[in-house]
Amino acid sequence: MIEDWEEEDLVAGVHRLAMHTPALLTAVALTDAVGERRSQNHPGTHTEYPNWQVPLADANGVPVLLDDMFDHPRLNRLLEAVRTARQS
Repeated sequence: MIEDWEEEDLVAGVHRLAMHTPALLTAVALTDAVGERRSQNHPGTHTEYPNWQVPLADANGVPVLLDDMFDHPRLNRLLEAVRTARQS
């Protein structure tokens, strides 16, 4: 089987699907927005995993500052997918 989709397409598709449900509240996780691959915030795992110390980074491991979030191209593409789905 040839995979002709990208992870970003799958994430956008899941968010578009959520916009077509009767849910009154939907959200975009920051990790999905920038492509972070590491798990964030595992309660109760402070000795096994760095837990609350994992900085937010993009899919390439480059840290993303919260001040720069809305300039991030992947976030903007995801938000556009959500806006488009909400309007349809």
